[in-house]
Amino acid sequence: MSEDLASKLALGAYFSPMIPVALGWYCHLTGGKRRTYTVLLSAASVSLLCLFAGVNNPAAIGPYYSNARFAVIDVNFLVSLAVGIVALGSNSPGRLFVAVAGLWLAAVWAFVAAINSVV
Repeated sequence: MSEDLASKLALGAYFSPMIPVALGWYCHLTGGKRRTYTVLLSAASVSLLCLFAGVNNPAAIGPYYSNARFAVIDVNFLVSLAVGIVALGSNSPGRLFVAVAGLWLAAVWAFVAAINSVV
């Protein structure tokens, strides 16, 4: 696989959770507004913003090979995973988008952690 293709695939993986987060906000704003969803979608959105900041400027999530960097990655992974699990446990409309967003973000953060632990 060429390096150019690999970098495009990685960027696609990084930015793909934006779709279910946006759909979750759309369902939340047009449907029933529940406080739980506001908190879950806000957490997923902040995690997504941290991911975007790390892609655009890797030093934004901490210095390379530092405990702070791994703490940011681990906290975002755990928050995203919690968002997905809590959303799966609810019975409101639009929960699927929130659950997919959280679990998808957790998978991307796991990928980021794997990349940062090897490089």
